[in-house]
Parts: sequence; structure tokens; C-alpha cells
Amino acid sequence: MIRLLSKKSFECVEPVTIEEVRSWITAKDVIEFDIESEGFDWVNHKIITYQLGIGEYEVVVDAEDYPISLFKEELEAKTLVGHYLQFDLKFLYQAGIFPTKVIDTQIAERVLTNGYDLVRRRLSDVVMKYLSIEVDKSYQKNFKFDYGGIQYAGLDVAYLRRVWDQQKQALEKADMMKCAQLEFSFVLALAYTEWCGIYLNVEEWQNNAKHDLEMLEKSKDKLNDYVRDIEKYNTAQLSLFDEDRVTVNWSSPKQVVEVMTDFGVDTYDEREQKHSVGVKIMEKQKNAHAIVKDYLEYSKWAKRANTFGMNWLEFVHNKTGRIHTSFSQIKHTGRMSSGSKRFNAPNIQNLPRDDRYRFCFQSESGNTLVVADYSSQESVVLADRSKEKNLLDFYQKGDGDLHSYVAGLIYNVPYDEIVAAKKAENPTDEQKKYVEYRQNAKAANFAIAYGGNGQTIADNLSLPVEEGERVLNSYMDSFPQLKEYFDECERKILRDGYIIIDNFTGRRFYYPRHPEWESINKKMDQEYWQTYRDLKGQDNGLAQQYKSEVAFYFKTKSDMRKISLNYPIQGTSGSMTKLAVVLFFQWIKKYDLIGTVKICNIVHDEVVVECPEHMSEVVSKQLQSAMEYAGSKLLDELTIKASPVITKNWTH
Repeated sequence: MIRLLSKKSFECVEPVTIEEVRSWITAKDVIEFDIESEGFDWVNHKIITYQLGIGEYEVVVDAEDYPISLFKEELEAKTLVGHYLQFDLKFLYQAGIFPTKVIDTQIAERVLTNGYDLVRRRLSDVVMKYLSIEVDKSYQKNFKFDYGGIQYAGLDVAYLRRVWDQQKQALEKADMMKCAQLEFSFVLALAYTEWCGIYLNVEEWQNNAKHDLEMLEKSKDKLNDYVRDIEKYNTAQLSLFDEDRVTVNWSSPKQVVEVMTDFGVDTYDEREQKHSVGVKIMEKQKNAHAIVKDYLEYSKWAKRANTFGMNWLEFVHNKTGRIHTSFSQIKHTGRMSSGSKRFNAPNIQNLPRDDRYRFCFQSESGNTLVVADYSSQESVVLADRSKEKNLLDFYQKGDGDLHSYVAGLIYNVPYDEIVAAKKAENPTDEQKKYVEYRQNAKAANFAIAYGGNGQTIADNLSLPVEEGERVLNSYMDSFPQLKEYFDECERKILRDGYIIIDNFTGRRFYYPRHPEWESINKKMDQEYWQTYRDLKGQDNGLAQQYKSEVAFYFKTKSDMRKISLNYPIQGTSGSMTKLAVVLFFQWIKKYDLIGTVKICNIVHDEVVVECPEHMSEVVSKQLQSAMEYAGSKLLDELTIKASPVITKNWTH
């Protein structure tokens, strides 16, 4: 039953007093919650109404007459059930309200359906799925505080508890309740991270952007020099007074392919079966002609100038003076991504490796940053999950350089000599060779952790495929139990159609095309393969069907294998970081440090915090403790270290 708490009156809507609402809340442990606002900006936009689902009543509260701060005590004490609370929480935080426990039906649905990208998870979708009730969302885009708006707002909290009851059963059945609980706790910290934002030194960013534009123009001029004397690329007339004018648009792949072809550069991508001037293709052609290296340089500066240029100043909030990104909380692996066109928020996880960019993100006056990251997080997780003896031995012995260790095993060179070669200021020819060995081992480490193969290693290092395969085989020979682990990962996904991403939370990824693959797999007996061989070379419907099925079978099987190796490593790492942030945020709230100690950014294995200078040591120790404790919960055999740095600029 929808009730209205307002000093205004509407026909056909029964009013209620604030005393009645408080009495209803007192009797409940769980409240369904939602807000309607003027827009997405929790600083500049006002809450129009907020809704409280209290047992049999859905109370729509007029925020102008009854500010949400009036219910601070209740909203902080009760469990709130909502749908996409990541949005609502920032408005609550802006009002000085910090809930302690939430249940989010959108997050629950993401956990339950992870991998099924075509599944829609809006409130109306989950209400239809679990309750077979159609919800009218026509008011969502242009909400008005009128009779229709009140009915719409009230229904937003009418079904949440019942939906959650169904989701809870499904989570328990799949043994993923722990995963949902971690994500519910994490959304409180994630919304706080977005609310806090990070300070950007605008002047230094502008200087960077100007520098990048200058470098872009210089690299463009170098490219123009190659074609300036070629008539078809220069429209200058034969006149003393006309300047030459190069017509090549170096940002047009189609035009650059033509130029490269004229200079004898092979641009054909065998894998994609088309011409390309992408970085991976061009890296392989660096020695074909000098223009290739200059084009790669141009591409680098073009990306930086266009992606990380003056346009970033638009993201600086007009009131807070900080950049507030928007995170997507659960990707396939369980990790996050950042950036949103809808919310006009930048991707702050994908800055160039050049420290000039991170250096622009700073603490405000009187504050400092504490930046902590995990040491070799993914490599440690791989060793722990695979139980590979040589990898476990390396990490259990203490600190060391994993890439040098792996290079030593692959190339049969003493570990100490490779480390010395890496540190040498004037390396000998032999030491240069050892450094190259280490680079190959590093590429193998990352490729294998991400489910790659010899081709991946070859692509990453611009090596012949045969050399990439040799490095891979040497790596696997050095760590024989990895193959057993990888084969077991593949067997499970082929059998079950899903991956258990991490054992701590039970998080799953469902491979959506597994049923289709399995149906083909069941047909592939001796008779099937004989028919396939007999049809080879024929051009009819049956031959095309078999050809299509076989291609789908092998491509899908390869994809499932790659995912089964990669996702558990990324996902376990992601859950570790999420748990660490949850623990740290709980510490912030426990000691009443909201707004004083800010979580500014989370980048995979790294957490960026801002605090007053006098608190830096305490915050550093607490952040390190939270991260290392989280590591102990996600790892079975190993421990993992977090390394905090106290700094004025975002660096590590």
C-alpha cells in the first residue's frame, strides 16, 4: 500500500505522518529503499523523493518537506534493500548518512548470471523474472512529483524484498552467498570511492597535454617527410607561391595501409584475415622500413593527445574540484572497470605507464596520498591455485625477481647472473642476452597467467611463432605441475559449462555457449568425423553445416580453455582487492574518519588513499594490514605482501 509523507496533498494518495513512519520502521530490521533525484550529480542535483518499503507499506517521502537527513538514524541502523544502490548511496553520503549493511538485488543478479551478457538486470527485469509482474518504468527518464510519479516511486520498493527472497535461494543453491555478501559490503566502499574522487592538478595536466600535442605534431611532420615528394600524396601545385600539402591522414588506418604498402611493409593480419596497422602488426614490421617506427611513435602520441588531453579537464567537478569516476562493479572475472559515458566519468584505471600522467593526481593542501599495491599479485595467485612446486618454493623462500627466476629455469642460467645483468649500468654482450632472456620469461609469465599461448608470447615480443612456442614449452617444462592444473581447469569448464573463479567466495562465470558446444560434442563420434572427411571440398548445405560446426567446436573449446585459465587468476585477485577495501572502509567508519581519510581510486591490485599528513603513518599501516589480511583469506599456501608508499603524487 502506497502512502505519502508530504506537506502537499494529492487526491487518491493516502497521507501518513512522520511519527507513523518511524513507528513502522522501528518494528523492522530490513527496509526497502530507493530515491528519485533531479539527475546523476549528488552534489548539484537534489533528491526529489525517497522511498521506504516497510512491511506492507511503501512510503514515498517528499524530500523538500522532509529532508532525508531526518531518517539518518534509521537508515544507518537498518539493513537497506535496493536495486543499484551504488547510485543511491552517494546521495546518502552527501547528506551525511552512512548505512552499515545493504542488500542489492542488481548485484545479486549479476552474481547469479555472470557470463550471460544478454540478460537484462534492471529492476523491471528481475521483478518479471522472479515474480512475473510487469513494472511500468515510463516515469524513469522524466520523473515528476505528481500522482503518477508517486505511484511509480512507491512501486520501486514494493517488490525488492520478495525478489531478494528468490535470489537468496538461488545463491544458496549455487553456493555463492558469500560472493554476494562480499559484493554487498564492497558497494558501500565503492560508492564512497566515487564520492571521494581524486584531486587533479589542472595546471600540470594542461602542461602534459600541450607537450603531447607538440610531440604529436613533430611525429606527424616526420611521417609527412616520407611522402612529401610522392605526387599522389601531395596536392601542391607547380607554383612558386604554393606550399606543399600532404594529404595523408595518419589517423586513418585505410590511408596508412596504402602508404605502408607503397613502402613495402606487410600489413596483412593473418589472424583477422585483413590488412591492419594496429600496434601488434606494426611491431612485427619495425625492421621492414624506418617509416614503421615513426608511425608507431605517431600512434602513441595520437592516443595520448586524444584520450588523455585537454578533454580530461571536463571531468573536474565544478564544486569539489576533484575527478569522480564511475565503476562497473562486476565484470566477467569479478574485477571492476571504470569510466561511463552515461555519467560523464573517465576511465581512471587505464592511464599511460608514463609517470607524467599519474604525477598530476595529487593530494590537496595539508594532505598526502598513501598508495599501496600487492607484490606480484597475479603470479602469487597462480602459484597458490596451481600448487606448482617450483613456483611455491620460489615464493616461500621470500623476496626475489620472479622473471629472472623463470628465465634461469628456461635458459639454464644461474639466477644471480640474470639479476646482475638486469642491474648492470654498462652490460656486456652476454649480459644483454640475459636481459633478453628475462624479457622473454616476463612475457611468458604474463601470457600464461592470462591464458595465452606461444602465439601470444610471439606477438608480445615480436618474435617468430616458433620462438614463442619454444619459450612456452621451456616454461611448461620448468613448471610441470602447471600443465596438470591447466588441463584440470579445462576439463571442468568443458564438463560443467562454468568456472568457479575463486574458492573463497564461490564466484562463478557461466560460459553462455557451452550448451551449444556440448550438443555438437556429443555428436562427434567416429561416424561424424568420417562424414566430415567425405564432405570436405564439397559445396552444399550439409558440407557447410559440418564445416561450420567443426569450426565452432574448436574455436569455442579454445576460448573456454583460455577463460578457464585466466579468469580464476584475475578473479581471485579481484576478490582479494575488494575484501581489502571493505576492511579498510570499515576501519574508516569505525574511527569516524569519513571524509577525513578518503579512498580515491582502486586499480586492480592498487589502492589510492588520501589523508591528513599527520595521519599518514597510521593510515599506511592500516591499509597494508587490510590488504595482507585479505590476501591470507584468498590464498591457501602462500602469503602476499602489500607495499604502501606515502607520497604527494599518485606514484609507486
